[in-house]
Amino acid sequence: MWGARERSLIFMLIDAPKDIIFLHQSAPAQFVHLIRHLSTRKDFRIIVIGMQGHVSDRDICQLRANGIKLLLYKPKRGNFKNLPGYLNGLDSKVLRAMAVYELLLHHVVKLKSIKPALIWAHPGWGETLFLRQLLPEVPQVHYAEYYYRIGNDSSYAQCSIDLPSGDHIAQVLTKNLINDQSIISADILLAPTYWQMNTYPSVSHGKFKVIHDGIDIHQIHGNMSTHPGTYSSVAHILDCDIPFVVYINRTLEDIRGASVFLEAAECLLSNNPQFNIVVIGSNKNGGSYGPKEQRNAIYARYAALSTRYPERFFMLQFLEHSEYHYLLSKSCCNIYLTSPFVLSWSLLELMAVGSPIVASNTAPVVEFLNEAMAILVDYPNSNDLAESILKALGLSSKRKSIMKENMYNAVKERACLANACLPRQLALIESLLK
Repeated sequence: MWGARERSLIFMLIDAPKDIIFLHQSAPAQFVHLIRHLSTRKDFRIIVIGMQGHVSDRDICQLRANGIKLLLYKPKRGNFKNLPGYLNGLDSKVLRAMAVYELLLHHVVKLKSIKPALIWAHPGWGETLFLRQLLPEVPQVHYAEYYYRIGNDSSYAQCSIDLPSGDHIAQVLTKNLINDQSIISADILLAPTYWQMNTYPSVSHGKFKVIHDGIDIHQIHGNMSTHPGTYSSVAHILDCDIPFVVYINRTLEDIRGASVFLEAAECLLSNNPQFNIVVIGSNKNGGSYGPKEQRNAIYARYAALSTRYPERFFMLQFLEHSEYHYLLSKSCCNIYLTSPFVLSWSLLELMAVGSPIVASNTAPVVEFLNEAMAILVDYPNSNDLAESILKALGLSSKRKSIMKENMYNAVKERACLANACLPRQLALIESLLK
């Protein structure tokens, strides 16, 4: 018979928290809410892996303050010189995969300080490439963000190419080598939206779960009810007693409608003096799509417009969430534009805020919005955009109230962290750990 010591060891093994690894180049990124929740539970130990220099100092401090084990990897070398762009990208991904492999080999196999029960990862930067070889029995959830298509993806610009160049084809297909390996290696492919799932080959759809990352509606509403203060970054806009509209484009990317909105703004400023325009975005590189030179040129045009209309066209860079959500709640109209590409959290937060929305009538948007909730515009038609913004400014109080209620119900059902997304994410985790 087992003695007290043996029984104690068995109970310790049964009750020991399970190690879950979250892997993302710039962690915590899309996994922030899930990581934060799981870190409060005694039945899990959370390990976050990111790339040195890509995890912000602020995130490092917050993760460690919450008792989360953070491991940072560093590729052993830079890229080989004179590689074509598509091979340079592939070389970078393999280097990251090798670095993550060596990191986990050290902690899992040599030190035995981590015993992974589950890996939850974004495969887009290559880090997951060799995980199945090292940890063949550990279930993997891969965040399936986007499967590239020839014709409109290598430059992240909306275009149509009847006869794409060899370089264009090579760039897209080498990007998809990582996605294709992910399809093979993952136990579950997790997409935030059905539109994103449908960019992937239909043969892979049997592995998919569609669960959004989730937005914290409770926090958003709390921020909306608290004035950020006289000395906040938005005080000069809030205190001028002139109606304003807000356009959000984090790094002023054309794929998010930067040029289209600029043309509409020029028209509105010259012909409609009764309201101001606020742009939230900058030309900083972090997490941006498209060539840096292109974004710098767009930013210069925005800056020039701000110089022409210093009392009416305001450019803000990154805001605290408390300032951001309060500003959106006081706007007469919030604008969200995107080509057919990954839907950002911005739109869902705008829906939770409830001010009138003018948005592009594109597939990722209409998965969440319809004409009972917002004014949808022909994209990329800047004239239609300008007219729709004016239409939004003239909406009756009754119409705005109906649209606000419809938006709230839709976002609560599909993207509310507490009510919809987190319970489904946790159910998925439990099913994989059985």
